[in-house]
Amino acid sequence: MQSIAIVVLNYNTAAITDALARYLREVLVYPDKDVFVIDNGSSAPPASVTHNLPINIGFTCGMHEGYKIASAARHYDAYWFLNSDIAFDDGGGVLADLVAVLFSSDHYAQIAPQHNSPHPHMRNANAPAQIVPWLEPTATLIKASTIERVGFWELACTLGWGIDYDYGFRIKQAGLQSILTDRARIVHREHGSQANQAEYGARAQEEMVRVLRRKYGDTWYRIVSPALVTSRGSSAPPPTASALVGMLPLAVCAIFRNESPYLQEWIEFHRIMGVEKFYLYQNRSDDDWQSVLQPYVERGLVEVTDWSMPGNCQGPAYRDCFAKQRGKALWLAVIDIDEFLFSPKFATVPKALATLPDAWGAVGVNWLIFGASGREEYSPEPVIERFTLRPGDHHHVNTHIKSVVRMARQVAVRGDAHHFEVSGSTFNENGVKVTGAHSPAHTSSLLRINHYCTKSRQEYYKRIALGRVDGVGYVARSVFDERQDHAVDDRTIQRFLPALKARLKADSEAD
Repeated sequence: MQSIAIVVLNYNTAAITDALARYLREVLVYPDKDVFVIDNGSSAPPASVTHNLPINIGFTCGMHEGYKIASAARHYDAYWFLNSDIAFDDGGGVLADLVAVLFSSDHYAQIAPQHNSPHPHMRNANAPAQIVPWLEPTATLIKASTIERVGFWELACTLGWGIDYDYGFRIKQAGLQSILTDRARIVHREHGSQANQAEYGARAQEEMVRVLRRKYGDTWYRIVSPALVTSRGSSAPPPTASALVGMLPLAVCAIFRNESPYLQEWIEFHRIMGVEKFYLYQNRSDDDWQSVLQPYVERGLVEVTDWSMPGNCQGPAYRDCFAKQRGKALWLAVIDIDEFLFSPKFATVPKALATLPDAWGAVGVNWLIFGASGREEYSPEPVIERFTLRPGDHHHVNTHIKSVVRMARQVAVRGDAHHFEVSGSTFNENGVKVTGAHSPAHTSSLLRINHYCTKSRQEYYKRIALGRVDGVGYVARSVFDERQDHAVDDRTIQRFLPALKARLKADSEAD
């Protein structure tokens, strides 16, 4: 029986790290294992920690310290490096299955279970020992002899991006193989150890490109991961860094006034949709918005800017947000609190956005407007549950778009809250160029926005009494009746309702 050192790296995820440690120590069935929980300079280390690092030294160096600590304790046959944010659904036999496959051949250097991942080849194996070009370092089991022969991960990639490409290449150069197995599966969960995921992703990507370019030259991607290039055809342009690392992070910019009853649902829904950061501009609210947003602010998920100017405050708020986020490798969705962005085809919006051409500067996402569904007054159920009736797809208002912009491009506000001046131009999901607030034709099969533009009559009258956020004119009460076409009972978005209710319930119980 091979001896295994299990190294878990924690950073500000104490609860899930403790749960993982309990599984590894009490449920995981393997007779010769030792668990090392390394805290990477957290403000509140988990109870399960075995070794504390005084400061956060980054993902890769933190794992390397864990390896050094474990290997100093005794000689192990292999080391299992685990992120803290993983879960096991297949009982306690995962490690035994991984060890059995890994040590069945001297050619196998490292192995990983299948898991949900932005890298397609990590999701499904079709054999117990499927040779792959590299393994995402989420739950990788590496032979001690591999580390002795090839070395450890590239420590210059401190944030973790790029170590998979580099290590897979070095293993191949040593005449060894990286293996994905269909005998084990894990779940990779979102955790939130980084207060600003978008910023972290941008820094990690920049570091990866810089380090690997220095090691392998400008065409590093063709050297370390040729399978990703050749699968595109020899005449195709080389893949961008974002294509190699998967999906760009997604953030949201919005301005609000007196939206406290709706903010929590709107934020939790969009977190399910893959939004990692919310840049919110507070405009003269006199409700209890602070108590709703403060927990999100403390966790680094929401950044609130006081934007108390009267009149046309929307455009200047967007201009301020663009200036602060300009140049970052992220998508920024510019929407309102009564708009819910999602994909009918994909589980998250970033997965849908990843299918779009790199050349596009922005995508214009069409509305589908919803009326009151016969409701006259407010009730506390989720908005996406209360309102299901809407006009048909081709109602004239549904040609409106809202923009999701690549912030790495040059982007500017030119007096339109729907459409912006962006290098690479704006296209709808079908590749038709959009030059203003309306798309040439409605389309919402890849991405859509449910726009709950009235809610109940009571809520609508209360909202329009505040005036327009763009400071132009006023909204008439008669508009309410114009939006009450009940041609379609549309519950597409409600596939996310169970997850949304679970999040809202968990937050209320925590209070």
